Amino acid sequence: MERICARMWKVLGVETALVKAGDVWKKRMAALSSGRKGKREFLSMLEKAEVTYWFDAVKEIHAFYVKFPDEITSEELRRFKKSVTGILSGISFPVVEWEGAAQRFAVVMTAEEEEDLPRPKGAKGK
Repeated sequence: MERICARMWKVLGVETALVKAGDVWKKRMAALSSGRKGKREFLSMLEKAEVTYWFDAVKEIHAFYVKFPDEITSEELRRFKKSVTGILSGISFPVVEWEGAAQRFAVVMTAEEEEDLPRPKGAKGK
């Protein structure tokens, strides 16, 4: 069967459809953590995280949004960020790639819940 789209995106070296990019990022980060110091804590935190993928078409940047439960401390978040930075700086391929060209990306990590802000009285909404 012929592929509908012969061109594919790659996330951390794995061909994927962008709708699955968050799941691929999470699985590949787990695999790439092999042999690293702090691997056990990293994998434990990664397991608790919800990873979603977004594309900002205006800025043309791919974003991986890593949301942790509220009980994650700022120190644990700092160590997770350090692990992510170490893993990504040690790879020899782009985080996001299209037809062999590296794409701009960001990893956003948080354990805070977003809150809707109330509108001031008299403010007009959309």
